[in-house]
Amino acid sequence: MTGARSPLYSDRHSIFTKQDPEEATPTQFERAARALGIELILASSPQAKGRVERAFQTLQDRLVKALRLAGIDTLEAANACLPDFIAHYNARFAKPPRSQEDAHRRLDIGAEQLYLATCEQHVRTLSKSLSCQYRGRQYLIQTGGSTNNADYLSFNALGRALINALPLEQVRAWLPPGFVHAGPTRSVVLIDEIDKAPRDFPNDLLNEIEQMYFRVPELGNVAIGGPGVLAESLRPIVFLTSNSEKNLPDPFLRRCVDYHIPFPDRDRLQEILLARLTRLGATAGPLLEDALAFFVNLREAHAMRRRISPAELIQWLTWMLAAGARPEQRLREAGQLAMAGLGAIIKDPANQPQVRALLEAFLAA
Repeated sequence: MTGARSPLYSDRHSIFTKQDPEEATPTQFERAARALGIELILASSPQAKGRVERAFQTLQDRLVKALRLAGIDTLEAANACLPDFIAHYNARFAKPPRSQEDAHRRLDIGAEQLYLATCEQHVRTLSKSLSCQYRGRQYLIQTGGSTNNADYLSFNALGRALINALPLEQVRAWLPPGFVHAGPTRSVVLIDEIDKAPRDFPNDLLNEIEQMYFRVPELGNVAIGGPGVLAESLRPIVFLTSNSEKNLPDPFLRRCVDYHIPFPDRDRLQEILLARLTRLGATAGPLLEDALAFFVNLREAHAMRRRISPAELIQWLTWMLAAGARPEQRLREAGQLAMAGLGAIIKDPANQPQVRALLEAFLAA
């Protein structure tokens, strides 16, 4: 290349131009062309489109066949063959130009400016910790301090469990400052509501769950843990919960043991309520009994589009106790507070009239 072209003729492929006219961000090619002052002419007529397609057909069909006939199967040999192919192709198909004047413009820019114009550029938002993510990796803007990547690492629960299952001597070089190594010891890890995670998350856990190791790209893709490294007796026990809002991948489920947690009965519900409401001075008594009875009736009546959960019963009782209701009162004695706090149970305005009517009937019984 002897310089930059003034205009460049191409089709409307997404490489050359964005497909959504309202999209403000240009393609990488558009941005580079603008930076070099090159005008893009996008083919719109069938005749113009045909010229572009014929050029592509040469590169995607004739060139491929020529390389195959020449027995070329490496990149180096293909590059060495190109000058002869171009000369032969031009001898057969080239048309002499009407003018011999060189249409390239001289580029009076340095190598660094040319590199910045033609490299890929992506916009990322910098967090308060001066970090950003790109293609699965996290990058930290360094403003001084340590040049050791391990100093900026943080490990989540499963990563910490795998590290703690190994002797400190094996993992010391990969630990950030302040990491407390408790091992070698076996850990229990809870991954809650995995069905709400991104679709690829369960598959990304396959190595960690089955092979008990993970890799750290920031440390040269080093593997921590794994068969023969991590003792079987120290393998972390991993519990995963799911509300079945979406199906999990079959390869992931094959590595799991399923257990369905049944809905608690009344005695178990009362234990849960007392455990959660002790801080408000709650004790077993008429208020909890009546609230629990109304909760059970409301679930069995199917008065709402979705069944209320124990968490919402806890919120309702928390409101009443904080507002002055006493555990030794009957629910009807705290009826005004019970009515005022129904927002903890009713999350859909369409259900309010029916649920209020059910509570009024319960309090009057």
